[in-house]
Amino acid sequence: MKTLVTALAIVTLALVLPQQADAQITDVTVRQINEIHPDSIQALLDAGDALTEADMIQRIFDGATVARGDTVRVGVVVLSNPRNSGLSTPDSDTGLPSRIHIFVRDTASVSMGNAGMGIQIVDGNYQTTGTLGLEVGDVIELIATATPFNETMQLAPISYNLLDKYDVLGFPASIMEPDVVTTSDINRAVGSGDGLQANWANFEQYRQSYVRLEGVTIAARDISSDRPAFYITSDGGTTGILNRDMSLRFRNDRAGSYPDFNVRDANDDFVPPPPGSVVNIQGFLVLYDFDSFGRATPFIMMISPFEDDDIEVIVGPPIISNIARPAVPDANAIDVTADVAADPARSLSTVELKFFTTASADTQTVAAGTPTGDTFPFTIPAAGDGEYVTFWIVATDDQGASSRSDDQVYLVLADGIDEIADIQTTADGDEGPSPFVGATVTTSISAVVQTDGATTGVYALQDDDTLGPWSGIEVRTFKSGSPMPALGDRVTIAEALITERFNLTVLDSLVVTIDGSGSPLPYKLVTTDVLQDFAIAEAHEGMLLRFEDVTIVSDSVNNFGEWSFSSDGTPGNVVIVDDQSSEIDLKYGIDNLEPGDVVTYIQGLHSYTFSEYKLFPMTTSDIGDINVGVEEVVEVDGFVLSQNYPNPFAANTTIVVTTPASANVELAVFDVLGRRVATILNDALPAGEHVVEFDRSGLASGLYMYRLTADGKSLVRTMTVVR
Repeated sequence: MKTLVTALAIVTLALVLPQQADAQITDVTVRQINEIHPDSIQALLDAGDALTEADMIQRIFDGATVARGDTVRVGVVVLSNPRNSGLSTPDSDTGLPSRIHIFVRDTASVSMGNAGMGIQIVDGNYQTTGTLGLEVGDVIELIATATPFNETMQLAPISYNLLDKYDVLGFPASIMEPDVVTTSDINRAVGSGDGLQANWANFEQYRQSYVRLEGVTIAARDISSDRPAFYITSDGGTTGILNRDMSLRFRNDRAGSYPDFNVRDANDDFVPPPPGSVVNIQGFLVLYDFDSFGRATPFIMMISPFEDDDIEVIVGPPIISNIARPAVPDANAIDVTADVAADPARSLSTVELKFFTTASADTQTVAAGTPTGDTFPFTIPAAGDGEYVTFWIVATDDQGASSRSDDQVYLVLADGIDEIADIQTTADGDEGPSPFVGATVTTSISAVVQTDGATTGVYALQDDDTLGPWSGIEVRTFKSGSPMPALGDRVTIAEALITERFNLTVLDSLVVTIDGSGSPLPYKLVTTDVLQDFAIAEAHEGMLLRFEDVTIVSDSVNNFGEWSFSSDGTPGNVVIVDDQSSEIDLKYGIDNLEPGDVVTYIQGLHSYTFSEYKLFPMTTSDIGDINVGVEEVVEVDGFVLSQNYPNPFAANTTIVVTTPASANVELAVFDVLGRRVATILNDALPAGEHVVEFDRSGLASGLYMYRLTADGKSLVRTMTVVR
């Protein structure tokens, strides 16, 4: 060790550091940056599943040795390849990541141990600072700003001096090795159910550390999107840990982008080992507030492997892959094939297909036919038109190890796909992917272009004039040669690839014909509390929604240009607004809004991204004025629809309708799913004011919308029925 210290001292003395005129540089260790007060750790443990994010962040940073914004100097060794970094979205100008993440370890760990010595460099100026040129094993003296992101302390580099490779400088190989841990070291079970949360007792030691888990079992995986997720456990499922795809090597959505980065080839997707596999896995631990498998509550440690060989399969059950079936099954028996292969040291015992339908919940079994090589054929009996069929394949080897494929769902359509609801509606009406995900399908859908994609970068289509659920969908790309429609155009969708992006159903490679121009369908008026029911929220993704007289809850949800509002002003009923449209500035909320502001209306495209339903206003005109009183009526070209009174009401209520001239008028009531539940009026009315009485007629308690339609115009208000 004496030789090591002398060598380092000689190199360090030769350094000429840049001048830091505006900030005092503090020499620290990474452990000091990661320190958490013992009282805070105990408070985090005591809070259990009642812990809030605000309290968690406060506890983690209360009394920290290194404060937000401090300029620090630290010696570290690089543990992850900067060119594998792929968490950031692409910069719209360069096509490169807007930032890179580099995991490092303090060189003082050689004498002080690895506990608390891991941290990540997050560099949004990497093309200037040169950090992209760093390599695994480089030892650098880093000057950086301590810049927490939510609950995670990070280092934003100001400058660095490259000393040399760790071995050239005399560091032992152990400085590059991961710490061996178990899932219970990292996360703990909380609550009365199967909740999971970071193990705060070890959090200070392991956050952002380089670790290895040996002999763990893949308990679940999700390969339904181009960002595969998997869940591993050391103890039979009591605790576990999920993957976080910070590395380009473990996500499949960057092909063709990020030049000079280590992007996976489009024909070389990452596929996690199947459930039941026993693996060794190593990577870097990070804390996040979401869980693809629903166990987080919600603050969970996740592991981010960075290199292809960071996941090593020791032994696995049979591997089931390449499941194929007709894209749009008709009302006949359908043929399914799947490739099934046993571990090389084992042989297959049984291969079966199991299925149930919406008409019969009883699980039925189909034996495999004679295989051709590893490809096994199956035939699922005919199901009725409009039925959903859910099937999966089970394979067992001669050692009793069994694999179960992910569920496959299809919808039987005798006449093919002729409405957006065929694509969007899930088998159980709840959250979930399209029954045609991954398929390129032909359709006869006639829809209206609801957003000006040429201006905003966001395209959406809708095909139900009554604004019913499941009638909207987003479009990401048009196939080369297909015309690009404009706002209000009515189009026929001839062909589309149906995909899931961050669990949002979208159309890719769209082929359309333009049948005519016109106006988009109106916004559907809802309140934010309704969308807290995820089944209702899912049914309205891809649709234009409008919220009136709402209260701003937060002007900045995070650093990604998001803010929130609710109809009743409460945090529990918020809808998050996203700056997805190119016409909405990243800092719109911060620059224009304050918590407590009442906004006359907010409208936009209802979407889903990063595990949350969100609203995308298209332009600033989709956001109304602030602190304007609630209007008593809504009016369009002389047609007036009053707010019903009394409201809420238990039995009868009165609505006043005004017509500027004689007209055919319809006044109808709809539930929150857009289903017509009553027609109050459908008649020719002379010019003037008309008083209409409405009897709730047995309607259940809840929120309803009533709509006036006359001369091609629609006016909508909400009413509340109470018992």
